[in-house]
Amino acid sequence: YDSAEGLLIAHEHGPRGGDEINIIEPGHNYGWPVITHGIDYTGAMITPFVEREGMEQPLLHWTPSIAPSGMTRY
Repeated sequence: YDSAEGLLIAHEHGPRGGDEINIIEPGHNYGWPVITHGIDYTGAMITPFVEREGMEQPLLHWTPSIAPSGMTRY
């Protein structure tokens, strides 16, 4: 949580791509597993959708994966 800006920020380690940074807001739907930029580790498609009405897009996403394992904002 960034108290100076009043933001709840989260990162997600997506499957084979689709790593994301999201600004979390109450009542918003961030889509998993209906929308994603990643694919399953087997190579199978998780979903054909990267966007859908009523679902938020990430602030940033990476494909191929950058494999986030922690996050610090300063």
